[in-house]
Amino acid sequence: MKAIVLVRGVAALCMGLGALAPLSHHVLADPAAPPLGPNIVVNGGFERGADPGEALAVQAGSPFVTGWTIFGNEVHVYGTAVQAEEGGRSVAMANDTTSITTGSGVSQVLTTKIGQQYQVSFYQAGNYNDHGPSTLRVQVGKNSHDYTFQEDARATYKNIEWAHRVFTYSAIAATTPITFTAFYTPGNDPLQLDNVQVRAILTSSTAPTAGVSIKLGAATAMAGGSETISVTATAAAAVTVVVDYPDGTQAVTQARTDGTGHYTLVLTLPAKVSGKVHVLVDSAGTIAQAGFTVS
Repeated sequence: MKAIVLVRGVAALCMGLGALAPLSHHVLADPAAPPLGPNIVVNGGFERGADPGEALAVQAGSPFVTGWTIFGNEVHVYGTAVQAEEGGRSVAMANDTTSITTGSGVSQVLTTKIGQQYQVSFYQAGNYNDHGPSTLRVQVGKNSHDYTFQEDARATYKNIEWAHRVFTYSAIAATTPITFTAFYTPGNDPLQLDNVQVRAILTSSTAPTAGVSIKLGAATAMAGGSETISVTATAAAAVTVVVDYPDGTQAVTQARTDGTGHYTLVLTLPAKVSGKVHVLVDSAGTIAQAGFTVS
């Protein structure tokens, strides 16, 4: 993967120049947002695992990326060398042929519910050195989608042009593999992947109702600070609060409302989290959702 050498060199020359530039996003597909369940992908932002520093080559079968199986010999975890879509890490993979059997990539097996529809969402980026088109193949169960993207001349290692991809999948089994493969990257230059999410699309029977509600203390919060989550349901009801962070980690709290039907959770936020946080409350199968931003 020749681009990794260039990335290391550029990053080294630019050390000490301050924070990386803001992200530049190309949102290519973003249907009207339905009510969604929590993200079922483990480590969808690739934030957990061995610290890659600037960048780390990971071999097939490597345990260095929590939750993911690595295959092929052209996979890197990008750290400080490249601007991630969210958090501080992303994955890069390469394959300079149109043969999927020689491609490199990442996969994991999801726990799904037969007949449940899921929204699959992720961000893809092309090569910012040669600006050539690259193709990513995503396979969910027996469904396969190819996505081609080309960075324009403005893209740099600190201003990645991330493309947002979204599609739906209906589960046909209790477990569903999801696989991302570099299908074609000319010159073996890498394409990038970040912020993978798979969320159940909630139906009218599981969408928010008057039976349970959430009130947040603030629409925005600081990393390392706190957020207050106030839940209202029936008196002495069992409630489960799922807090879904943008890096794929979750905090789950099980509790009961008091005699007036209220429960308050003061959530301590991780020091390094940033972006949109999704909150879901389940009380006897009735769902309420809310969200806030951490900066």
